Amino acid sequence: DAAAYFPRRRAVEGRPIRMIRITGPGGTATRPAFVINGTQHAREWVTPMTTMFMVDRLLETYGTDPQITLLVNKIDFHIIPVANPDGYLYTHTTQASWRKNRHAPPAGSTCYGVDMNRNWSVGYGNNNGSSPDPCSDTYRGTGPFSEPETTHIKGVIDALAAQGRFKVHFDVHSNGQLILSPWGYTTNPPPDLPMMDTLGAISQGGMGSVRGTNYPFGPGAVLLYISSGASRDYGYGTFGAMTWTIEMDGASFMPAQTEILPLAEEGHEG
Repeated sequence: DAAAYFPRRRAVEGRPIRMIRITGPGGTATRPAFVINGTQHAREWVTPMTTMFMVDRLLETYGTDPQITLLVNKIDFHIIPVANPDGYLYTHTTQASWRKNRHAPPAGSTCYGVDMNRNWSVGYGNNNGSSPDPCSDTYRGTGPFSEPETTHIKGVIDALAAQGRFKVHFDVHSNGQLILSPWGYTTNPPPDLPMMDTLGAISQGGMGSVRGTNYPFGPGAVLLYISSGASRDYGYGTFGAMTWTIEMDGASFMPAQTEILPLAEEGHEG
């Protein structure tokens, strides 16, 4: 039961962080696990829509779509649509461009929030890929996993890895139109880059099948920029899982309503 490693998880201001577990009948003791989350960055509004569309398709087409039925029967999906509920609400009530969580200012500062995707341990603080300044959008916090939100997702990953089942992690973002593999904190290639590129090309083909959108794939530090302390580096660097930051397309962090479904379909096909 997922509640065993994700019980009553809450963000820094106390709002619940919810996880949906989807898998087929039968035992899961050896079933590979796929973790998917959205909304580490609060303003990236299409990411909970994309992750919830994945949930919808896995549930609603199970038993009628042969590919989905096969996937659900063979994989244990753990989906966290809104990893940053405090920040996500804040973007709707106060400041639409807010990126971080809502951690209270540290001593000597008046600035709120930590960039959750700079708060993971592998590569934390390296190569100028985050900021020590609490007022920066890429403030990394006081140390790795200083934030309850990242600690809670880590708990899911660690529990599945302890069972030998953690195989894939998609951290869904926007609006970079990219499929980013490790590493984020260094431009040195990871040992498993050929496999990552093979799988990245498969995701690229799926995403492009919706309406022809091209999603380039490759290491994040090379394709985009240095980002130290990112979730994909933790899952791969600690457990050797295949991990990606999926940067959805879109003209802005808040795409037009007509763009939401096509973007969600691209994420799901990927």
